[in-house]
Amino acid sequence: MTEQEALRKSRVIYWTLSLLTGLLFLVLAFLTGNYRPTELIGGFIWVTFLMLIVTMPVVIPYYKSKVK
Repeated sequence: MTEQEALRKSRVIYWTLSLLTGLLFLVLAFLTGNYRPTELIGGFIWVTFLMLIVTMPVVIPYYKSKVK
C-alpha cells in the first residue's frame, strides 16, 4: 500500500465514521424529542464535523503507519 492509498483509505474511514455518528444523532434526536427540522439538521452537521475533528488525527496516522 502506498502513502496515497493509505490517505485515501483513511479519508473513507473517517468520513464514514463521522457520517454514521451524525446519522445516529439524527435518529436519536428524532425518536426522543420534538425538534424542528432546522435543529435536527444543525445538530447533524455539528456532530458530523466534530467527529471529523476527532477522527482525523486518529485514523490518518494509523493508516500511514501501515505503509511503513
